[in-house]
Amino acid sequence: MELKKNLFQMLCLVLMLSLIVGCNLFEGKDNKEDTSSRVLISYELVTSNAVTQEEVDAIVQPLAFLGFDLSGILEATRYSVNVYKITYFTIFKGCVTRASGAVIIPVNTQTMPILSMQHGTIFHDSEAPSRFQALVNGESGTVLDLALLYAASGYICSVPDYLGYETSGGMLHPYHEAESLGQTCLDMMRATRQLCAELSVAHQSHYFICGYSEGAYATLALQKLIQTRFPDEFPIAASSCGDGAYDLLATVKHYLASPVQLYPPISCMFFASYRQLYEAYRDPGEIFLAPYDERIQNGLYSGEFTFAEIYVQLTTDTDSLFAEAFLAGFLGDGEANLKQRFAANGLCDGWAPSAPTRLYHSAADEIIPFFNAEHAENQFRLNGSTSVELMRVEGLNHIFATFPWLIETIAWFDTLK
Repeated sequence: MELKKNLFQMLCLVLMLSLIVGCNLFEGKDNKEDTSSRVLISYELVTSNAVTQEEVDAIVQPLAFLGFDLSGILEATRYSVNVYKITYFTIFKGCVTRASGAVIIPVNTQTMPILSMQHGTIFHDSEAPSRFQALVNGESGTVLDLALLYAASGYICSVPDYLGYETSGGMLHPYHEAESLGQTCLDMMRATRQLCAELSVAHQSHYFICGYSEGAYATLALQKLIQTRFPDEFPIAASSCGDGAYDLLATVKHYLASPVQLYPPISCMFFASYRQLYEAYRDPGEIFLAPYDERIQNGLYSGEFTFAEIYVQLTTDTDSLFAEAFLAGFLGDGEANLKQRFAANGLCDGWAPSAPTRLYHSAADEIIPFFNAEHAENQFRLNGSTSVELMRVEGLNHIFATFPWLIETIAWFDTLK
């Protein structure tokens, strides 16, 4: 009898360790969906005092000098907010892993909708949303600033760090990989709901999602995952994506076809991440030339370096950065496996958004080509969608095009609450 008891205790211990370590517990689609039962691990309030409406408004005040009309957004931001850091369980490559993010809750007694905002490309761990400390001169030093504006406008904001940053910082971020980004954002929304329950914060039963740059890609990946597998759990009221790379294969071909890499930290990150994701044992020297192959292999994207620090360790000359055979193969008939991976992670084919969806994109974007939004809209319409609208922005580069996306999205979402 005692032996059976000990065996039972050992079995329970093994199951608990499986949950913590993470592998194989949720193998298969049906088991993965079971994570909706409880994903929130921990939370902490990181703002000793609520961030006031006036402090949030200070984030956008400098834009007035650039000619942006701020009247609508300043009218919309009516609430002070509290910021929480949370950790939660998600799934990556069939394994349960820990992730983190920030949840911003307006100081208000009304029932508000949950909004999931996906951030753009970051490089250093200090930029992760959950690293928020305090606003200094209208900035926090993280990508959370935009989410503060949404929250102050009356949304409970769920802002994932993504895998590879903060709590999950021991791994290379799976850059523009649809399955992991969608799953990470989905489980962050579940954890946000569970935090609201812990804090007795009521929320509405419909959800808003949005993001800019990589965040736009992540938003569309999240939207596809919700629509195809979890439509009843997360009814989407609206989705707003700004300047995202939805046609990945065409985008990376565009980078490699250019003799000059305007932003080598970004173009190299695509290939460094995909080599790790799908071809882990491939010699980086087959893709990158020395000394850049060793620098990338030795942790250039480890989260320890900023964009500027990575930039100076690379080169803008395409022929000096990428191996000749790799360039010829990728732009020609070779590298079939890698090209198939980029194509498979594109978000233009095989589905069409059913919720109201806006694709904002600047025709002058120098980082993410405008054809991404055109390809996505055209393909979605061919696939039967009547709810997708391309919102063309004129004359602004990738950074400045963020602001019309932000201003117009807040105004649009407010009409759909």
